[in-house]
Amino acid sequence: MDVAIDLHDWLYYGNKNDFMVCETKPQKGTTHCFRFATINIVENGRRFILLTLPMHAFDEKYKILDELITYAKNKISIRNVYVDRSFFSVKYIDTLYQQKVKWFMPAVKNKAIQKLIKKTTPLKFLIM
Repeated sequence: MDVAIDLHDWLYYGNKNDFMVCETKPQKGTTHCFRFATINIVENGRRFILLTLPMHAFDEKYKILDELITYAKNKISIRNVYVDRSFFSVKYIDTLYQQKVKWFMPAVKNKAIQKLIKKTTPLKFLIM
């Protein structure tokens, strides 16, 4: 089965020092939120949530990623893992390799990636 891992921010307008409140980019009058990580089965455009984990501001995201995949592997056979570009970092990529899963992630279009694209012109890349 294919799974997708996502982070979700629920905007928060209360005291920024309240338990489990995280920082987020400014939007709709706040810079604070409650954050959750989810792993979902994705089939034919439908999603089924396997696990949701609340995230604290000091949680290490790669450990959350590892926990989500470990949980899912104990429940289903994973074919592909889809993550968004917020996981575009060595720690997260290492975690995906250590989990021995086939994964897909859009690249962040930074200078290093642009240089790589120029070097590998015959290959086709999907840059969003």
